Amino acid sequence: MMTSEVPLVVENRDDGPHVAELRGMLREREASASLFVPLVVGGEVIGFLRLDALDRPASFTPAEIELAQTIASQAAVAVQNAGLFEQTAIRTRELEMLFEAAQETAITLELDEVVRRVAAQMNAALNTDACAVFLWPGAGLPLEARADLHARPGVTPYPVGSLHSLADLPLRERALTARELIILRLDDDTLPPGERAGLVARQAATRMLVPLVVNDVAIGLAEVEARDPNHYFRTETVRLARTLASQAAIAVENARLQTETRRAALVETTQSNAILDSVADAVIVADAEGRVVVCNSAVERVLSLSAERVLHQPASSLAGLYGAGQARWAEAIRNWRESAGRFQPGEFLEERVAL
Repeated sequence: MMTSEVPLVVENRDDGPHVAELRGMLREREASASLFVPLVVGGEVIGFLRLDALDRPASFTPAEIELAQTIASQAAVAVQNAGLFEQTAIRTRELEMLFEAAQETAITLELDEVVRRVAAQMNAALNTDACAVFLWPGAGLPLEARADLHARPGVTPYPVGSLHSLADLPLRERALTARELIILRLDDDTLPPGERAGLVARQAATRMLVPLVVNDVAIGLAEVEARDPNHYFRTETVRLARTLASQAAIAVENARLQTETRRAALVETTQSNAILDSVADAVIVADAEGRVVVCNSAVERVLSLSAERVLHQPASSLAGLYGAGQARWAEAIRNWRESAGRFQPGEFLEERVAL
């Protein structure tokens, strides 16, 4: 029937090849006969309609079979439309959650806050009981826990900054190295001991390991868990998890780069300030707008002005301190700033001023 798209009538008294596999179904319903009509849309069978004759000895007439086919044709279209509507609704909800997640993670570039928001968004979107996010420096190195959100009493969260070796966690290692989403279940007899112990400790019946990947490189792992043994990650949930993880990976990587850049800038500034403070002469550095952005400690001694009064002020505002030669000095600074391309690197203006 499913391949021929032709209705099938089976009677309880038949001894045909179909009755052996369907006799139990007929007896269960106490039916004298059953009519099976395929639901066909666009040449594809999407299901079937079953009609049972219960209180009459006769089988189905040709007119009844034709009527059943007409009803089945209309039902097939209705079922397909309902399925398409459900898929559209699911996809719309997914897009809404992705948009919300993007907004949440774009608000800040603070790494700890971004990771926490990623865990919260994935936990809510995937309807799970817990979500932990780990960062991974690379092969041979342990995972670092950066966020763990759950609502289960008696479960100790992963401490932020704690390191977790992959030696006894082969599935986590595979998820990272192969950039593969993996689903674990406590009732799986083949589960590695380390992975099973982790599920037991977290009171989880199932866990989904989702790698965070940027430019084909895994930078971390999201671990979402459900406590209910009847919870199964459906196809649309897995698809949403992958998309959320891709989006989250970019946000985490941007925040990580921002943190590293800020740290490097702080180190460079500290070193530059140390060098400038070792110079006996007063040094003032102005930006492209002519405002003072750096001054060393000698400025306070030479100009008798505090650093607070000098920083962020127009360099030209200090010209009055330099006596008769200040006009030429101020003009040179303005020309250098406005027409930097006309001057050679290292060019300087020497001017003796009286304070």
